[in-house]
Amino acid sequence: PQLQSAVFPGLEVMGNEAFGGCCGLSEVLVTDALARIGAGALAGTPFEAQLGGSMQYVGGCLYRYRGMEEEVTVPPGVKGIAAGAFELHPLLRQIALPATVQYIGARAFAGCARLEDVDTNGKPEAEPDAFEGCARLAPRE
Repeated sequence: PQLQSAVFPGLEVMGNEAFGGCCGLSEVLVTDALARIGAGALAGTPFEAQLGGSMQYVGGCLYRYRGMEEEVTVPPGVKGIAAGAFELHPLLRQIALPATVQYIGARAFAGCARLEDVDTNGKPEAEPDAFEGCARLAPRE
């Protein structure tokens, strides 16, 4: 039998490839406590395919951005930016993150060649490669 549903109240971290390739997984129930989502955690699942909107959330985490804006403001309350959430975005120039963001995942903004301004409104923990290939971005302190 294939996994069709996953319920994790209180889950804070969803690791790399946690459910990747679970071709029957169509429902994932988590709370806003979820702040970290690793690379490929939901890749290839029906759940991932049904996420809608330009900003796609799973729990308290911005899982993926599919908009085409040059300037993006992440809304208050978001706790984390998932691995690869903005990776290779062709237009992103400026991003404003609320003070609630505590974590920026691996390659979250990697390859965003036009990115030149990141306003974090705090000091979130960021993976070392979160901004890899962002040539216009000043080095982070």
